[in-house]
Formats: sequence, C-alpha cells, structure tokens
Amino acid sequence: MKLTESYKQRLKILSGIINEGMSIGQDGQLKPFSGNEIDGNNPMKYTVTYTITTPESVEQGDFDSHGYEVEPEIAPLYEIVELAKHTYGANQKVNQDSWESSDPVNDRAFFEKGEHKLYQLHITHQDGTSLTDQESEFINAAILGKIKWDDLDNIWK
Repeated sequence: MKLTESYKQRLKILSGIINEGMSIGQDGQLKPFSGNEIDGNNPMKYTVTYTITTPESVEQGDFDSHGYEVEPEIAPLYEIVELAKHTYGANQKVNQDSWESSDPVNDRAFFEKGEHKLYQLHITHQDGTSLTDQESEFINAAILGKIKWDDLDNIWK
C-alpha cells in the first residue's frame, strides 16, 4: 500500500500531538492533557514479556527464548508507568495496549554472549478489556515523561 503525502502529513500531526502531551477532546479540538484524565491510583492489569535473541537465533530467524517476566498482575497505573520507564525501558508504543523497550538490557549475558533481551509491557483494564484511545494516548504521554505522577498531591502534572 502506497501512502499519499496527505496521509503522511496527517500521521506526522498525530505523532506530534502525542509527543507534545496533547489529546483530542470529545468536541474534536486539541487540548493539553490536564493531568486528571486518568486516575493514577486506578488499578490496571499488566504483564511484562521478554524476548531474547542471540547471534545464532538471528541466523535462524527466531528468538532464543521468550516468555513472561511478570505474569498478569494488578497495580495502580502510576506504578505501572514507573516500571515501564525505569525497570523495563518500555518507551515505544507498539499498539493500543503495548509498549516495548528500544534498547537491549546491558547485562553480563549481553556483553559475554551477545544476548539481546527486550521487554514488552501490556496494559489492560482489570477485566482484560483494551484501553480506550484516550487512555492509551495518556499512558503513552506519561511513559514518555510528558506527564509525571506527583506522590504528594496524588495527581498527574
């Protein structure tokens, strides 16, 4: 499928909206995230999966191993965002409910064996339903650091 210039321009605009911490209101107008769109104490379900590739597995076109780093758990959204940023480096949005790390873990296996371990964070509502577009955009802005959780005031800023 060939993308038209008009379509490419719209994608750039949408990408800029998310990167600038903006959302689209119900009236269709752009508005900055105010910090109260989603309660940071709202419990959400999340999992963290991993994939490991080695030079040998890459030659075979497969992963060396993959699985759960964190089985499904429930935690407040602000804690999940902190884990995404600081523990798993999940900073690239993959789809509505998933973010992945962009750089492999720099551990002993990385330096000695050439293993590249990447993480993928999956977030849903407690009942397993997908995030809404607005929730996904908001969480993405929080993961990118456009919005930060304030522990004292218990709000996003």
